[in-house]
Amino acid sequence: MDELTGARHETAKRDKIIAERERVDRMDQDACIALAEIGSLTAADSLEDYVSRAEVLLEFSVTLAEQLRPYDRLLRIDKDMFLVSLPYTDVDVAKIVMDRLHEKVAGGSLEFDDGTQITLEAHFDISPVNGGEEVGTILDHAHEAMDIAKNNALINIFLWERK
Repeated sequence: MDELTGARHETAKRDKIIAERERVDRMDQDACIALAEIGSLTAADSLEDYVSRAEVLLEFSVTLAEQLRPYDRLLRIDKDMFLVSLPYTDVDVAKIVMDRLHEKVAGGSLEFDDGTQITLEAHFDISPVNGGEEVGTILDHAHEAMDIAKNNALINIFLWERK
């Protein structure tokens, strides 16, 4: 477990993707993974005067976790990046889930217990889990989609599709 956020962390990532890939392969069920990454932060005044980056990260992860379905899993895989495992989920449903998450964390403001509000930019991507692909390939697809989401100001959520 990640000490700051309580989310599973990097070492659990491969195991979770392998489990979803095996379920897809064995049971012919859909699954997706998504990445969620914090971008820029702004506050009414100087951010440092109100909350630390760690507090923002914690609130971001708690807000994501509260919006997930009971069988979804949140893993912290990098400083400001999380992997969301979405079992039993096709890309259409994954898009609905990610739209809801994006709206909750970036559509408005994160609000802290003391009333401080932080406006945050966040990027999300969705990648289907295919039974025949290696874990690295699945993650590569997710990172490709994240790069597109981060580099296009008009896209906050990007779906990786096989070409």
